[in-house]
Amino acid sequence: AGRPLHHIAFPYKRSAPAGRARGGSSFRPCVLLWDATDARADLDSVKKSGLAKKKEFLVVPRTWRAGGEGTCVVAPDLVSAMQLAEACAKKSETLRVICDFGPVLGGEMEPDPKMIARLKSGSDMPGFPTGRAIATLAFATQAVVEFGARLDVKAVGRAEEGKADGEARGRRKSGLPVYRLALRG
Repeated sequence: AGRPLHHIAFPYKRSAPAGRARGGSSFRPCVLLWDATDARADLDSVKKSGLAKKKEFLVVPRTWRAGGEGTCVVAPDLVSAMQLAEACAKKSETLRVICDFGPVLGGEMEPDPKMIARLKSGSDMPGFPTGRAIATLAFATQAVVEFGARLDVKAVGRAEEGKADGEARGRRKSGLPVYRLALRG
């Protein structure tokens, strides 16, 4: 037809944008350790586990709203978070060990204390048992999605306090559901 043609390359090649790699998720499993006696057994259990030497575990100090101190350990995956939680619970009977899952990494993919504070377990949960690992609904849901039938989930229910030292106490119930998780086999 005598008309000039313009060639357009398809698919069009684009250069990668400068800056950090995109697509990394800020969601990570966390293990929050709170010492019920304020003796800082949380720090001892983290040191004894040898996590300070491993790069994939990120340790963040936490202060809860009433002024007590604890530790948050950001784990690389759910299995290592569950193993860490069980190991820490066995090392100290005074630790409240809570597994949680959510957005905890900031813009530079480093743990952000403000984002950790927004988790359900970002502050200590008095009334929940010490000496055993429990998980929030977010952690349990993510574990069910990832492990399916290999995961044994038991609803622990609400925290209750009964008689202690021969003296009747009032029962405190928390509105936050918690779970015990274990991998089968």
